[in-house]
Amino acid sequence: MRRFYARIFKGDGLRSKSIALLLAFFSFVFGTVSLNAQTITNVTVSGAPVCAGSNVTVSFNAINGGGNLYTNSTVYTLYLSDASGGNYKSLGTFNTTGVSYDNTPTGTTSITFNTNIAVPSNTASGSGYKISIGSSLPLFDGSAGASASKSFTINAL
Repeated sequence: MRRFYARIFKGDGLRSKSIALLLAFFSFVFGTVSLNAQTITNVTVSGAPVCAGSNVTVSFNAINGGGNLYTNSTVYTLYLSDASGGNYKSLGTFNTTGVSYDNTPTGTTSITFNTNIAVPSNTASGSGYKISIGSSLPLFDGSAGASASKSFTINAL
C-alpha cells in the first residue's frame, strides 16, 4: 500500500500531476464555498429598564444565506423569556414593509423596529429577562432563545 501511494505522489508522470491538480481543485472548491443558513443576530432591547405594559424597541440583524431569503413577506415572532432568562413565550408577530433587504448569500440587513407589541402588564419584576426573535420563511426558531438579547430589567406596574 505504501509503495502505491509513494508512486502516485512522488512520480513525475501524468498520473501524479492529474491527482495533484484534482486534489487542488477539490481543496479550493470545498475550502472556499460554503452556504450559510439564515439567522437572526445581535438582538438588543433599548430603553431598559422596561415597565410592564409598555412597548419595547428591538434591534436585530437578519442575515441571509443560501435558500430562502428574508424579505418584506417574512413574519417575525418576538419571544419574551421569564425573569431567569428561560421559558420563552410569544409576545406576537410582525412583518416589515419598505425594508431594503440584502438578498445576496450571507448579506446582512440591519433592521431596527419600534414594535407595537407590549410587554404583558402582569409581568413580574426581574432583571434576567431576554427577548428572542424567530421568523417564518426562512424558518429561524427563536422560541428557545436562539440569539437572544442580553438580560434586561422589567419593572412591574
